Amino acid sequence: MTTEQLINGRLTLEGGTYTNRASDKGGPTKWGVTMPVLAEWRGHPVTADDVKALARDEAYEVLEHLFVVKSGFLHIANDRVRAFMCDWAVNSGIELAVRWLQRTLGGLQVDGKCGPITIGAVNVKDGVVLLKALGHARQTFYVRTALADLDPDLVRTTDLANLEGWLNRNWSVAVDPL
Repeated sequence: MTTEQLINGRLTLEGGTYTNRASDKGGPTKWGVTMPVLAEWRGHPVTADDVKALARDEAYEVLEHLFVVKSGFLHIANDRVRAFMCDWAVNSGIELAVRWLQRTLGGLQVDGKCGPITIGAVNVKDGVVLLKALGHARQTFYVRTALADLDPDLVRTTDLANLEGWLNRNWSVAVDPL
C-alpha cells in the first residue's frame, strides 16, 4: 500500500463533510482534520470557518505530513498495521495512539513517541497477530473513554453516544484498512 492509497483511504473514510457536534470532543472537523491539527499544520491559530473551508488537497497534505511522516508510522513495514495506526492517530491523536501501540507491544517505554525502538518492535511482530491485538486495545480505549474507566458515576453521555460509531470504525479498519 502506498502512502497515497493510505491517505486517500482515510479521506474517503472521513468524508469531506464539516461537523461540529457537541457530542464530539474533537470540535470542528473536516476530512478528519480538527482545529488544533489545522493550526499545527498552518503554524498559527485557526477558526471553525477555516476548518469548514478546508480543501481536500490541503487535508491530504495535513494527513500525510502529520499522521504518516511526522508520526513515524511511515516506517511501519506492514501496510495494514501502518494504516490502522494512522487511522487511530487521526481519530484520537498521535501520542495517544503511539502510547497504546507501545503498551500493546510490551517491554517498551510508553512515551508516545514512535521512534526507532518502537518501529523495530512493530516490524518484528507478525502483522496479523499485532493487528488483532491493536484492534482489541483500541476497543478497550474506546470503551474506557465512553464509560470513563467503567465508573458509572463518571459516565459521559456524549461519549456513550459515539461509542457504537467508534467501535464500528475500529473493527472496519482492523479488518479492511482502506
